[in-house]
Amino acid sequence: MKKILLLLPFLLAAGCSRSGVYIPESYRTKRPSEAEVKKDKSSAIVTTGKSAEYSNFKAPYNDVWTAALESVEILKWLIAFVDPTEGVIRLKEAYVYRKSGKLLRAYVYPSKADIQTSTINDYLEKVAKYKPGTANTVYTQENLKVTVKKISDDVTEVKIDYSIRPYTYQGTIGYEVLSNGYIDSMVIDQMKEKLAPQQPVARN
Repeated sequence: MKKILLLLPFLLAAGCSRSGVYIPESYRTKRPSEAEVKKDKSSAIVTTGKSAEYSNFKAPYNDVWTAALESVEILKWLIAFVDPTEGVIRLKEAYVYRKSGKLLRAYVYPSKADIQTSTINDYLEKVAKYKPGTANTVYTQENLKVTVKKISDDVTEVKIDYSIRPYTYQGTIGYEVLSNGYIDSMVIDQMKEKLAPQQPVARN
């Protein structure tokens, strides 16, 4: 009985653990109180959630796929996975922060020293529906996936899923913010040029 009582706290801790974004132990900080979270959200104008941008092109699947693969290069963001059969282009999970005044897109967590000197509120306002207020965003965790789908022999759909999760020095803000279409449109506009004179058609 005594052994069971000694093991009980560990069993409870294991049962209560939740999956989520991994943050190395050295980066973890004290979880903000409910009052602090409310204060943070009330001082910012934020649109949260997930979004996807769609465009239909009047062009064969193979032409649109090639244009999509070439167009993501404009982002200077490494590709992690490509599957032409499924029509999927997935970019490598990235972290955007500022170091020595220069905005960087890296593929590992920024160091603790880097996040102490980084501020990217201006970048976040540029790519997301986000007004930080008094919050100081130090880096973002970002994912981007392009899906190309054949609708008919001469119409092909392109879907862009772009997720942005901002972090303050105190830790995660706790939500994803919606893209404002800036990054998405860079890819679509580049595709329009590559597929010209074939123009995108309105989505039903």
